[in-house]
Amino acid sequence: MKPILAVITAALLLSACKGEVKKDTEQPPAQTTPATSQPATSQPATSQPATSQPEEQPAAQAPATADQTATAKVSRSAIEPTLMVYETIREALAGDDLAAVPEAAKKLADAAKKPSGSKHLQAIAAASEKLAKEDPAKPDEVRKAFGEVSRHLVALLESSAELHKGLHVFECPMAQGYKKWVQPNDAIENPYMGKKMLQCGSEVDWAS
Repeated sequence: MKPILAVITAALLLSACKGEVKKDTEQPPAQTTPATSQPATSQPATSQPATSQPEEQPAAQAPATADQTATAKVSRSAIEPTLMVYETIREALAGDDLAAVPEAAKKLADAAKKPSGSKHLQAIAAASEKLAKEDPAKPDEVRKAFGEVSRHLVALLESSAELHKGLHVFECPMAQGYKKWVQPNDAIENPYMGKKMLQCGSEVDWAS
C-alpha cells in the first residue's frame, strides 16, 4: 500500500506544481491607457509693429548759378558810377573827342571792378582796359573797342528790369562790330558814327 500512496502523492505534487507555474507564467494583459488627445493650443499671432515709412523729402531746389546769384546782388545804385563814366565816354565819341577816351576808360574799368561778383561787370572792366589802350588816332578801332564795352553793359542791364529802368538802348545798322549802345536820354547821339551821322540808328526794346 505504501508504494501506491507514494505514487499518488507524487502525482498530486506534480499537478500542483504545474498549476503554480501556469499561474506565474500567465500575466494579465497590459492595461492600455487611452491616449488623451491634447487640445491644440493656438499660438497667438504676434503682430509685427508697423514700420513707419520715412517721410518723403521735398525735391531739392537746384542751386542758383554763380551768375544768377551775382546778378541778384548787383543793385542799380551799385552800378551808377559805371553808368556815369560810360556816358562820359559815349558823349566824347559822339562829339568826336577821341583824346578824352583813354583816361575815361581807365576810370570805367575801376568803377566796374568795385561791385564784386558779377561776371558782366568783370567783362566791362576787362573791355574798358582794352579800350584805354587804343590809339585815339585810330577812331574806327576806338569805336569798335567801345562796342565791346557796350556789349557787356547791355547784357548786364538786360538781366534785370530794375537795372535798365529809365535807360534807353539804341542800335546802328552801320556800326562796325557790336551795334548797340546805352543812353540816359531818348535823343539819339550815335557814338559809333560821331558828328558825321550823329542821329543814325533807332531805339530798340530791352530783352527783359
